[in-house]
Amino acid sequence: MARQPSLDSERPIMTNSNRNSKRFSTISGSPSLANSERTNGSLPSGDPRIRDITHLGDGLERLENKPLQAQRFVPTAEKSDNLNKLALGAKVERALG
Repeated sequence: MARQPSLDSERPIMTNSNRNSKRFSTISGSPSLANSERTNGSLPSGDPRIRDITHLGDGLERLENKPLQAQRFVPTAEKSDNLNKLALGAKVERALG
């Protein structure tokens, strides 16, 4: 892999890779060496594996409790920052013992 010098220092940085990654299929039990972006698109629309996954997704959606979702706590950015600072302070305090 070719390396170029970094703009900040003399250390080389990695260039983009031109490899074509292959992966095993997550839908079927048999390995597939198809490119990742084409694995799902190559299956016919009536394929039972796709129906099984859709059926599973529908079942999981039915399990979701929508009234409880509406009550879920979503902090504002300021509240989130404060919680992160408190958590960091607690970690430092624990580390210093």
